[in-house]
Amino acid sequence: MIAALLGYLGYLVMATYFLYSCHLFITSRGVPKSWPLIGMTPAMLLNFHRLLDRVTEILEKSKGTFLYRGFWFTNTDFLATSDPQNFHELVNGIIPSQIEKGLIPILEHVAEQGLVVNLQELFMRQSFDLATIIVYGYNPKSLSIGFPEVPLCKAIGDAMEAAYFRIHIHADSTTQPWG
Repeated sequence: MIAALLGYLGYLVMATYFLYSCHLFITSRGVPKSWPLIGMTPAMLLNFHRLLDRVTEILEKSKGTFLYRGFWFTNTDFLATSDPQNFHELVNGIIPSQIEKGLIPILEHVAEQGLVVNLQELFMRQSFDLATIIVYGYNPKSLSIGFPEVPLCKAIGDAMEAAYFRIHIHADSTTQPWG
């Protein structure tokens, strides 16, 4: 009889602790805790309805730079910063080296060979490489001698064109007297 009461008391204490932990977890306004397998994902999902406000609070608490850890098996860790100096250093390290190692050798090769080059495509490839390096940390090397076909770059261009025509056609049809 006493063992059963102690067992129920143990369950009651565990349930109370669990509910208290959940309450602290939900109402916490500090930096989210990184759990062993699930990372910080639950904290972000619980605040999904006010995600931008929550990210702002986290960046304020962490002095402008925050390392988010996602599920351990998905490799979704990323670094968020609101410090302009950090972003300035990041961009100043990437862009000049990309121009020196990517754009200038291509222009020198084109000048030596006496080739005609489409500058719009050249700068589009440069922009695509810079954007993927900054966002994903990966260089697709679409700006290289021979101008290789990059499926992702083509897919993004097609998607942008489709979105443009969808908006453009919709705008034209709404201005028509019968639309």
